[in-house]
Formats: sequence, C-alpha cells, structure tokens
Amino acid sequence: MVLASGATSSPVVADPSRFPGKPGLLEVFGDGPLLVALLGAPGSGKTTWRRRWLPVVPAVNLDENRALLSPFRCESDQAVTAAALHMAYTQAGAVLASGRQVLWDATSTDRASRMALQVLAAEHGATTAAFVLLPPLEVCLERNGRRDATLCPCGFPRRVPEEFVVGSYADLAAVLPSLPSEGWDVVAFADQLVHETPAGTSTPVQHLGGGR
Repeated sequence: MVLASGATSSPVVADPSRFPGKPGLLEVFGDGPLLVALLGAPGSGKTTWRRRWLPVVPAVNLDENRALLSPFRCESDQAVTAAALHMAYTQAGAVLASGRQVLWDATSTDRASRMALQVLAAEHGATTAAFVLLPPLEVCLERNGRRDATLCPCGFPRRVPEEFVVGSYADLAAVLPSLPSEGWDVVAFADQLVHETPAGTSTPVQHLGGGR
C-alpha cells in the first residue's frame, strides 16, 4: 500500500472475515468495555466515518468538547484544548466504567496520545482497537482547504495549519508497521472494515494485525 511520497507499509495481515461490517461492525469484540480510537490526520474523515458507520456508539470528540467549553462556542478554540481533553478522558472513562463501547474521535497520531488511551482502557479492563483512516495526503489537504481560514472570535481559524496536517499524516504513516506492538488488541484500516475503498485510491488496503 503506497502511503505518500513513496512510503510503504508492511503490516501483518489479519483475516477480514473476523469483522461482519456495517451494523455488526463491533460485534466481534463481544460484551464488555471497548475503546475504539480513530487514528487519522485532520481531513482524513474520522468524524464522517464514525457518524456513518457507528452512529449509535457513544463518541468522544475534542472539537465538540471545545465548542462546549469555549466562551465563543467555537470548536476551534485552542485555548480550551486542555480542558476539552480532560473532559474527553472523563467522558470516555464513564462509558467504559459502565461496561460499554466508546469511540475516541481525535487525531491521536502521536504516540503519547495513544499511550494515554491505553492507560485509560487498562484502568477499566477494556479491550482496545485502533481504526486507521489514511486516505492520500492530497485528500486530507483538499478537505482541510475547504475549511474556513477566517479567524473566529476565539482567535483561531477552523482550517488547520497545513504543516500540522502534513506532519501528523507523516507521523501516522511512519508508525503503521509498529502500531500492533503498542498493545492494541486490534489494529485495522477503518475503510476496509466496511468493505470500502478509501477516497483517492484505486484498490483496497490491507488489514493490519492484532496487537497483544
């Protein structure tokens, strides 16, 4: 699978038949708490994917939390990011403590963020899954470019700086082969779980392997 700029992945191949897809997508995990992290750069389609394929599963989203906490009700308000993240951990922890499934809808392309999720899941004895969204970089940039670049009243634009999109994309692409070793019970490409070809590609991508 070509990622970008000639980079390639060498993932462990897992059996796609483990996942029934679409309405039964998470049934393979059975009962008990489950934390599913959607990993992807800005513009990769994380929120769109989870709203389409897992609309009834409780989800934690940093943009939505920022909008709640910002005095300007603005999801781009970076001044409240720390508080939004604290809220997200509290929200996800509450869902896991009740024995249910929760989606973590945030970039999470840096290792520290992913390890924090592993700690959170371990505190509640939860199974963990990382669903990767990695369309071509050009797709992420084009989607981000459609976002408003005007400064909001909070002082930040809706559009993410291009260098952050490129950097987070590169970080995720580079770590793909080693993601299973981070402790995830399942690592897979989100689009292939629902038997779709990611935007901008001509062939399906492989599944990544399980973790521990």
